[in-house]
Amino acid sequence: MKTSYCVAVALTLWTIASTPAAPQSSVEGFGLKSISKGEGRPMVFVHGSISDHRVWLPMMDTVAATARFVAFDQRYFGTGEWPSEGAEFSIEGQVDDLIELIESLGDDPVDLVTWSSSGEVGLNAMMKRPDLFHSAIHFEPVAASLIEGLPGAASATQDSFSRFGPAIVAMKAGDLDDASFRFLEAVFRMDEGAAEAEPEESKDIWRTNGRTIPGMLAIERSAPTSCDDLGRLDVPTLVVHGERTLTRYAMMAEKVADCLPNALSIVMSDVNHDGPYRRPEDFARLAMHFSELAD
Repeated sequence: MKTSYCVAVALTLWTIASTPAAPQSSVEGFGLKSISKGEGRPMVFVHGSISDHRVWLPMMDTVAATARFVAFDQRYFGTGEWPSEGAEFSIEGQVDDLIELIESLGDDPVDLVTWSSSGEVGLNAMMKRPDLFHSAIHFEPVAASLIEGLPGAASATQDSFSRFGPAIVAMKAGDLDDASFRFLEAVFRMDEGAAEAEPEESKDIWRTNGRTIPGMLAIERSAPTSCDDLGRLDVPTLVVHGERTLTRYAMMAEKVADCLPNALSIVMSDVNHDGPYRRPEDFARLAMHFSELAD
């Protein structure tokens, strides 16, 4: 897709870029809670840190109008009981869970949608089983290994991590509810205390998943992803980052797109790392349109 055709595609997508009930079920393996609505090719939504499947619900009806919307809680996220006291909190485990979920949906490849830390999960799943994916849409995927040593990467990382001070203080004090709010404020570029003014359904997601923060910070990493690894992946992919996002997130998104041989990168206007949260219907339409272009 890295031809003049990309220009036309990018212009089309750019025009797009400028909580209901549903049936629930569990997949085998880790007992992951999943939610599905609609018919057609599945579009599988994978949440990032301090969240669960509910973060995608504002997009569900838009997607379900023409495709099968599928979202699930990654292991240890959501409201379920914790098996093994968090001992299996790892990227590799999350990758295996995603693959197992997709395999349970049928034989046809799916469209994958990730956000933030789930981008690392999605990219590793794509490299492990590319046959399972029709297309992929990643919003600001975390791929720290790709930008190590790049000009400006160290300062961008320092700037990003320096914002986590209030969250770390709250976590060390044992207040994981407060820590979850402070982490979201840091990555969403909100003033400290602003999260309390967000809708109650959003705050409930963050509070529920505050318990994952210690595991998230100590998570067992997968093998570092290299540009050569991604260069062997031919799945049509759209990588999106926010116009006002932190430099580190923009660098990782652009590098992922640069390494993938069949990828397009665009900027979503007037958002930062919060893009799918602030503009859910626009992001859903963006994902749906790209999946159609990948046919």
